[in-house]
Amino acid sequence: MMVIGGGVTGGVYGDFQGLSEQGLDQGDVRVTTDYRTVLSELLSRRLGASSDVLNTTFPSFSPTSGWVGVVSP
Repeated sequence: MMVIGGGVTGGVYGDFQGLSEQGLDQGDVRVTTDYRTVLSELLSRRLGASSDVLNTTFPSFSPTSGWVGVVSP
C-alpha cells in the first residue's frame, strides 16, 4: 500500500519477512499491516472521522497495535 500527500510521514512501515520460503504465505509476500488500520488512521487523523464512523465503516475491527503512524496528527 502506498500513501502519498501532504501530512504523510514518510518511510516504510511493516515487517518485511523476506522472500525465502519461510517469509512467504502460499508463495506471496506475507501481509503484516492490515489495510483497515491505515485507512482508519487516515479517516480519523486527517478527515476527523469519529469512532462511530470507523465502527460503521469497518464493523468488528479494532487496530490491535494502535495507529501505524503514517500521517501526522
